[in-house]
Amino acid sequence: MFAEKINEFSDRISGRLEDGLLQGALNYADHNEEPLAIEILCDHLIEHDVNLSQEDLSFLKLILSDMKIDIFSPPFKYFNFP
Repeated sequence: MFAEKINEFSDRISGRLEDGLLQGALNYADHNEEPLAIEILCDHLIEHDVNLSQEDLSFLKLILSDMKIDIFSPPFKYFNFP
C-alpha cells in the first residue's frame, strides 16, 4: 500500500546512500513490510549521515504520517522535520 511512496522517496535520495543498502530496505517494501522498510531506510540515512533537503524531509514526514508512524520514536526522532 505504501511501497510506491517509499520507492518514490528512495528515488529522491538515490545516489546519496549506497545502492545495496537502499535496495535491501526496499526489498521489505516489496514483500508488504512497509513499516520495516521505512524504519531500516531511515536507520541507514542516520547511520551514514545522509543530508536530506527540507523537501525530502517533508516528503518523508508525509509518508510516516500516512503510515501512522510516530515521528518522535526512534529512528525518526533524529530527523529535523519541518
